[in-house]
Amino acid sequence: LASAFALAASACASGGGSSESAGPTTVTFWSMPYWIGQDTKVKALVDEFNASQGKVKVELTLLEWKDGRDKIKQAVAAGKGPDVWLMNNG
Repeated sequence: LASAFALAASACASGGGSSESAGPTTVTFWSMPYWIGQDTKVKALVDEFNASQGKVKVELTLLEWKDGRDKIKQAVAAGKGPDVWLMNNG
């Protein structure tokens, strides 16, 4: 997950100017339940990543199986999808 965040951050970062004054790059990350019954594991990984450095901040949105796929389809169709989306580990 950390590698995915770092790649997404580099893709989202602007090419010009100093990013130091603008603060950390924010990566939006939407996740379906990754480990059944243990949704807090993804949040714990994101919290650990965010605490590990100050250049990239991950904003996590946990989706649910009942409507998560519809939410991602609608967001992408509207041009408002996340930077990173994880459906499952299968």
